[in-house]
Amino acid sequence: MGKRKALAKLADLAGKAGRWLGLQAPARHTGAVESDRFDEMTWRDVVDQAAAVRELIDDLGERHDYAADLVKDMFFGAYKASPVVRPAADMDPSRLVNRQAIAGLLESPEFAELRRETVGDPYASAMAVLAQAEATRRMLEQAADAQQAADEAARARQERQDAAAAVQAAMDQAAAAAGEDGSVPGEAAGAVEAAIEAATQASERDLAAAEATFRAVGAVAPGMRATGRAGAQQAAEGARDEAALMAAWGVDSGELQRMDFDTRRRLAERLRSGRMSQFVDLIGRFRQMAAGQRARRMERVPGELVGIETGDDLGRLIPSELAALGVPAMRAVFAARYADPVQLGRGDQGVPVPRGRGGPDRRRGRLRRVLLERRHEFRGAARDGRGAA
Repeated sequence: MGKRKALAKLADLAGKAGRWLGLQAPARHTGAVESDRFDEMTWRDVVDQAAAVRELIDDLGERHDYAADLVKDMFFGAYKASPVVRPAADMDPSRLVNRQAIAGLLESPEFAELRRETVGDPYASAMAVLAQAEATRRMLEQAADAQQAADEAARARQERQDAAAAVQAAMDQAAAAAGEDGSVPGEAAGAVEAAIEAATQASERDLAAAEATFRAVGAVAPGMRATGRAGAQQAAEGARDEAALMAAWGVDSGELQRMDFDTRRRLAERLRSGRMSQFVDLIGRFRQMAAGQRARRMERVPGELVGIETGDDLGRLIPSELAALGVPAMRAVFAARYADPVQLGRGDQGVPVPRGRGGPDRRRGRLRRVLLERRHEFRGAARDGRGAA
């Protein structure tokens, strides 16, 4: 009977500790936006090249923990073609505020507009992050209480994991101290009971802290979204202005991609400053004038060659068709093809030009009327010529 009681006591201990045994702490991510090793390499290159980005991280980090992770998330949100925000359950609790910040940005139309200029371009993405520096600082200040709650949740999560490890250690010691008949000394059994109680309390604190964090983050979410949208709008305007600036000076995307971060930034600053900016305004006006002229383009008037087509416009016939007029035997064939009409001519478009009296158009019109009036005669002559041949 005594052996059965001892064995039952060991089985009871194992049953009570079962939920804490063999547990492994799941990996909790500190980055809210999913990334691969190539994204991480790009980010490291940007940080190495861009002193302004490093200064921003240091500046924000003086007052806000985990600011470096938020800056990286914002870069990935602007740079990646299809950024994906990790589920809250997969995040380290201390980074839930960061997750809310980037999730709100990615849902905003202003950030979507910004991404049109930044996707796939590390420089433009980094500049977008820098342009949102003040908005990022305000978001972190707005979320100060929520961040404090998130830090408490992170500590509670760590305490729960430590308590679970303590239960595992106590059970290992109890198993080592158990006799051959399975009996467990009272001291070892008491240690297991105490570890289980501590783990239960730690689990309750972890759950309460997690709920408090979600409430706190949810309370500040609207204000953070509004601040983020304003910052994204400002960054989008800056990105569009810089793209237009480079285009105005004829700097194409290939050249920009070959420049390092500092060179490209200095170029942009130089083109924006002093007399250079006045030249940009003039170039922009000339481009608008050119665009207006292109908008006045009309079809069926002399202008830009866009293809070859059949028709009966003498002014557009290609040289090989006009050459038939220089061969007496081919003139009837020319007239017959013109009357059908199946002759090849230029397909073009251009701007309307004033027509003077007695000009080339009027002479071509008289010739066209003569050819049309005598088309049956020319067709018959063309058939007779082919039959004789």
